[in-house]
Amino acid sequence: MYLTRFVFFVFFFLPYLVKAQLDYQSYYSSINLAEHFYIKGEFSKSDSCFKKAFSTAGLNTFNQDYLFAAVNALGMKDTTLTCSYLTLFASKGGRVEDLRNKYYFNIYLDSLCPQLYSLVFYTSKKHFKKNMLLCYKAYKKTLNKKLIRKVNRLVFIDQRIARNFLVVKTSKKIMFKITGIFDPITFKKLIAICEKYGWPGYNLIGENKPNGKATLGGVELLIRHFTKENLKKIEPYILHSIQQLQTHPSSWATCMDYIYMATDIPVEKGQPRKAILKQIYGTMYRRKKELIPFGKIDEVNANRALLFLSNIEDYAKISGKKLPTEEVQIITENKK
Repeated sequence: MYLTRFVFFVFFFLPYLVKAQLDYQSYYSSINLAEHFYIKGEFSKSDSCFKKAFSTAGLNTFNQDYLFAAVNALGMKDTTLTCSYLTLFASKGGRVEDLRNKYYFNIYLDSLCPQLYSLVFYTSKKHFKKNMLLCYKAYKKTLNKKLIRKVNRLVFIDQRIARNFLVVKTSKKIMFKITGIFDPITFKKLIAICEKYGWPGYNLIGENKPNGKATLGGVELLIRHFTKENLKKIEPYILHSIQQLQTHPSSWATCMDYIYMATDIPVEKGQPRKAILKQIYGTMYRRKKELIPFGKIDEVNANRALLFLSNIEDYAKISGKKLPTEEVQIITENKK
């Protein structure tokens, strides 16, 4: 295997990652600051923050953060550094094909990843793509294939059987009856997995986030269908996984917004149901790409900080969403 100059950075840097003591708070704050400086066009400062994050996280890092670091290196016009971050991206489960995907919650990755894709295929460093593939294959060997199959079965039952097209098109009463049968079974099987392995995070089943770290998929979809009581039982496992940098905080934040966003308003008997919409973390948006109300900005930023998320202003800019024009929204149920 030929080591090119840009891959040398990876092999030089990895021993320090292995020896580094995990500091999840420093990791998240450094990544958030790196993204903030990138938005401002201060690419060198951003890279310093990315390097600090990676040096304090051991091997528990997110491939999407390496990808953003690679995009930032493009802004520095540093091809060697860009390729080094791309190799690290592959070493955490990123694929060359992922560079052609849509990044729904990161407009910068969405617009600039085609340049990274071109770099992989048209760089004069002819062994670069091969090195990325080797890193990806080595990463795949570290995952728990048996657990991946178990989790995939649970997701299949949840999405394709309990909530298939025909079920969704039936009456709400029938739909709730069907999901009411399957969801408790899914929970019991998932909690059993947590008790045996811990939360099935990226260290166990892989970081499958081809459309960005803020998007949902796989096991993260399951928790949105549990009761609030069962969520309390899941919470310690997923929060520990977040602290170990094995699950991104947005996975839990989006679930909490989905479950707790609507608060019923008392109405007279026979009147349509009404509710107040107000998010906790500000992760969800309307079709016009405007974030659903979350109260005051200081309030949502305080909530986001407790879960190690960036401030809502930076999140809105990165995700290409507009801030809401009101603090809460009142909705009325349409019974049709």
